[in-house]
Amino acid sequence: MALFASERYATSGVSNTLDIRLQLFLWALIDERKQKGATLDYLQVFELSVERANGEVFQKVIHRQEQPAYAKSQCYRCPWQPVACRVWVIDDGSYSTMLFPDEY
Repeated sequence: MALFASERYATSGVSNTLDIRLQLFLWALIDERKQKGATLDYLQVFELSVERANGEVFQKVIHRQEQPAYAKSQCYRCPWQPVACRVWVIDDGSYSTMLFPDEY
């Protein structure tokens, strides 16, 4: 079975901390890579930070994986309050889970 093609879950920490729109946005970034035919690692890492430019606040997202090496950094205008944290999305073959590293 292809990675990130099965049931998706978020830990209670993620559910209680991250806006649902941000959670869906991170899943969409994974789906976008899948649609482009990219080879995905079982561990997707998102480094989130708050960026400010010209009086505006942006959500900066660095999306990366180890095998094969991939990293992309972008800033987004967002309808949620930008956050600074690290989020992992792990696919174990049966399901995918979005979690904070300290929940592993």
